Amino acid sequence: MIDGVRALGLNAELLPVTGEPAAPAALSNQAPFVAMIDLAGLDSTAPMFQWHFVLPLSVSQGEVIFHAPADGPDRTAPLDGFLAAWGAAGYRGVRVWTP
Repeated sequence: MIDGVRALGLNAELLPVTGEPAAPAALSNQAPFVAMIDLAGLDSTAPMFQWHFVLPLSVSQGEVIFHAPADGPDRTAPLDGFLAAWGAAGYRGVRVWTP
């Protein structure tokens, strides 16, 4: 995937997040990036392991602001819930930017 992004003239890198201690810092310092989450972490009625990609933008007053392709822009979630949803996916994420 990253090689394909480079072929488009963009730069990309996997996020270096390996556990919860680094996750809040990434949300504060690495955003925006594409993150894979488990929707069950944000919605208790959703089945577990329903993977979804979102674009975290910032953390403010204990809430994560993000864009979701299925739900639209400027969504919010409590930081703890977002970390649980992201952690279920192994804190996977990728940053993409123009050179």
